[in-house]
Amino acid sequence: MRGGSGLTGVAAQVALARRESPVQGAGHVRLTLALTRELPHTTAALAAGELSEWRAQIIVRETAILISGQRTLLDAEVLGGHRATVAGWGDRELARQVRAVAYRVDAASVVARAVQAQAERRVT
Repeated sequence: MRGGSGLTGVAAQVALARRESPVQGAGHVRLTLALTRELPHTTAALAAGELSEWRAQIIVRETAILISGQRTLLDAEVLGGHRATVAGWGDRELARQVRAVAYRVDAASVVARAVQAQAERRVT
Protein backbone atom coordinates (compact mmCIF):
# COMPACT_ATOMS: atom_id res chain seq x y z
CA MET A 1 0.00 0.00 0.00
CA ARG A 2 1.34 3.40 -0.91
CA GLY A 3 1.34 6.56 1.09
CA GLY A 4 1.75 7.32 4.73
CA SER A 5 -0.96 4.97 5.94
CA GLY A 6 1.56 2.91 7.92
CA LEU A 7 0.06 -0.27 6.49
CA THR A 8 2.80 -1.13 4.01
CA GLY A 9 4.41 -3.52 6.49
CA VAL A 10 1.08 -5.10 7.32
CA ALA A 11 0.33 -5.63 3.63
CA ALA A 12 3.75 -7.22 3.13
CA GLN A 13 3.18 -9.57 6.07
CA VAL A 14 -0.27 -10.55 4.83
CA ALA A 15 1.21 -11.27 1.40
CA LEU A 16 3.99 -13.35 2.92
CA ALA A 17 1.57 -15.35 5.07
CA ARG A 18 -0.68 -16.05 2.10
CA ARG A 19 2.27 -16.67 -0.24
CA GLU A 20 1.09 -13.93 -2.58
CA SER A 21 2.58 -10.76 -4.03
CA PRO A 22 2.79 -7.55 -1.98
CA VAL A 23 0.21 -6.01 -4.32
CA GLN A 24 -2.23 -8.81 -3.50
CA GLY A 25 -1.43 -8.42 0.20
CA ALA A 26 -2.30 -4.72 -0.05
CA GLY A 27 -5.57 -5.68 -1.73
CA HIS A 28 -6.43 -7.97 1.18
CA VAL A 29 -5.68 -5.19 3.66
CA ARG A 30 -7.91 -2.76 1.72
CA LEU A 31 -10.66 -5.39 1.64
CA THR A 32 -10.40 -5.92 5.38
CA LEU A 33 -10.46 -2.19 6.13
CA ALA A 34 -13.52 -1.62 3.94
CA LEU A 35 -15.35 -4.59 5.45
CA THR A 36 -14.65 -3.68 9.06
CA ARG A 37 -15.16 0.08 8.73
CA GLU A 38 -17.92 0.51 6.16
CA LEU A 39 -19.68 -2.73 5.17
CA PRO A 40 -21.14 -4.45 8.25
CA HIS A 41 -23.78 -6.45 6.35
CA THR A 42 -21.20 -7.74 3.89
CA THR A 43 -18.96 -8.68 6.82
CA ALA A 44 -21.82 -10.54 8.52
CA ALA A 45 -22.68 -12.44 5.32
CA LEU A 46 -19.01 -13.34 4.85
CA ALA A 47 -18.72 -14.53 8.47
CA ALA A 48 -21.90 -16.61 8.10
CA GLY A 49 -20.55 -18.29 4.98
CA GLU A 50 -23.30 -16.79 2.81
CA LEU A 51 -20.83 -14.74 0.78
CA SER A 52 -17.38 -15.73 -0.48
CA GLU A 53 -14.26 -13.60 -0.17
CA TRP A 54 -14.35 -13.09 -3.95
CA ARG A 55 -17.91 -11.77 -3.83
CA ALA A 56 -17.02 -9.48 -0.92
CA GLN A 57 -14.21 -8.14 -3.12
CA ILE A 58 -16.75 -7.46 -5.88
CA ILE A 59 -18.82 -5.37 -3.47
CA VAL A 60 -15.76 -3.49 -2.23
CA ARG A 61 -14.55 -2.86 -5.80
CA GLU A 62 -17.91 -1.62 -7.03
CA THR A 63 -18.33 0.72 -4.05
CA ALA A 64 -14.79 2.12 -4.08
CA ILE A 65 -15.96 5.43 -5.57
CA LEU A 66 -18.39 6.11 -2.73
CA ILE A 67 -17.56 7.83 0.53
CA SER A 68 -17.83 5.87 3.77
CA GLY A 69 -21.40 6.81 4.68
CA GLN A 70 -22.61 6.06 1.18
CA ARG A 71 -20.91 2.66 1.23
CA THR A 72 -22.64 1.81 4.50
CA LEU A 73 -26.00 2.90 3.08
CA LEU A 74 -25.46 0.78 -0.04
CA ASP A 75 -24.40 -2.19 2.09
CA ALA A 76 -27.63 -1.98 4.10
CA GLU A 77 -29.75 -1.68 0.96
CA VAL A 78 -28.14 -4.55 -0.94
CA LEU A 79 -27.45 -7.02 1.87
CA GLY A 80 -29.49 -5.88 4.87
CA GLY A 81 -32.31 -8.40 5.12
CA HIS A 82 -31.72 -9.69 1.57
CA ARG A 83 -28.82 -12.05 2.12
CA ALA A 84 -30.71 -15.10 0.85
CA THR A 85 -31.56 -13.26 -2.37
CA VAL A 86 -27.98 -12.10 -2.84
CA ALA A 87 -26.73 -15.65 -2.28
CA GLY A 88 -28.75 -16.72 -5.34
CA TRP A 89 -27.16 -14.12 -7.62
CA GLY A 90 -24.15 -14.86 -9.80
CA ASP A 91 -21.06 -12.65 -9.70
CA ARG A 92 -22.20 -10.51 -12.63
CA GLU A 93 -25.66 -9.98 -11.18
CA LEU A 94 -24.16 -9.02 -7.82
CA ALA A 95 -21.89 -6.46 -9.50
CA ARG A 96 -24.82 -5.15 -11.56
CA GLN A 97 -27.06 -4.75 -8.52
CA VAL A 98 -24.32 -3.04 -6.50
CA ARG A 99 -23.60 -0.65 -9.41
CA ALA A 100 -27.32 0.14 -9.72
CA VAL A 101 -27.59 1.04 -6.04
CA ALA A 102 -24.33 3.01 -6.21
CA TYR A 103 -25.80 5.00 -9.09
CA ARG A 104 -28.89 5.82 -7.01
CA VAL A 105 -26.72 6.82 -4.05
CA ASP A 106 -24.24 9.02 -5.97
CA ALA A 107 -24.84 9.22 -9.70
CA ALA A 108 -22.17 11.88 -10.26
CA SER A 109 -19.38 9.68 -8.88
CA VAL A 110 -20.49 6.69 -10.92
CA VAL A 111 -20.58 8.75 -14.11
CA ALA A 112 -17.17 10.29 -13.31
CA ARG A 113 -15.74 6.79 -12.78
CA ALA A 114 -17.08 5.64 -16.15
CA VAL A 115 -15.66 8.70 -17.92
CA GLN A 116 -12.27 8.19 -16.28
CA ALA A 117 -12.25 4.48 -17.17
CA GLN A 118 -13.01 5.31 -20.78
CA ALA A 119 -10.23 7.91 -20.88
CA GLU A 120 -7.73 5.41 -19.45
CA ARG A 121 -8.48 2.64 -21.95
CA ARG A 122 -5.58 1.82 -24.22
CA VAL A 123 -4.85 -0.69 -26.93
CA THR A 124 -1.30 -2.01 -26.86
